[in-house]
Formats: sequence, C-alpha cells, structure tokens
Amino acid sequence: AVLVSSKKLKMSKFKTLVLCLSISDIILVLEVLSFVIIRYTDNGKDTVEYSCAALKHVMAGTFIFSLYQCFMICLERLNATFATYKRTLHVLTSRKG
Repeated sequence: AVLVSSKKLKMSKFKTLVLCLSISDIILVLEVLSFVIIRYTDNGKDTVEYSCAALKHVMAGTFIFSLYQCFMICLERLNATFATYKRTLHVLTSRKG
C-alpha cells in the first residue's frame, strides 16, 4: 500500500529495497518470537513439534530473503558509484532492465 501510494518511492528502487528489507526484518523478529513462545510454553502434552518445524523453515526462508535484499542493495549502491556505464550492473539494478 505504501509503495503504490507514493510515486517517488515507487520510482526509487533503493528506497523500495530498504523498505522491503525493514519489513522483512520485522517479520523475522516476529517469527523468532513466536517460535520462542511456542517452544517455552510446551508442557509436553501437546504436539508443537510440527508447528516449530514449519516455523523453522519459514524463518530460514525469511532470513535468506533478507540476505538477498542486502545483496541487491549492495549492487544498487555499487552501480551508483561507477562513473562509466556497466551493462551487467545496470540490468540487475534497474527497474527497466
């Protein structure tokens, strides 16, 4: 909703990547907190292993997605520092390709 309503934010790939990375990090923290809460409230009578196992995979996916976003931000900043045109970086970091 924020990305659609703001035209400047929609045009800036760097700001969009940073915003998505922040949202992804918040989601990762919520997943870790829910995992810890589920794990520590386990009294041994209920089966929480399946939900914990599923949550581990979701946390791993979110973490890998955060690493990918960090990598894309680094490429975007690297592309911004070059004075000459680098086609490969431009294709990776531009919206138009």
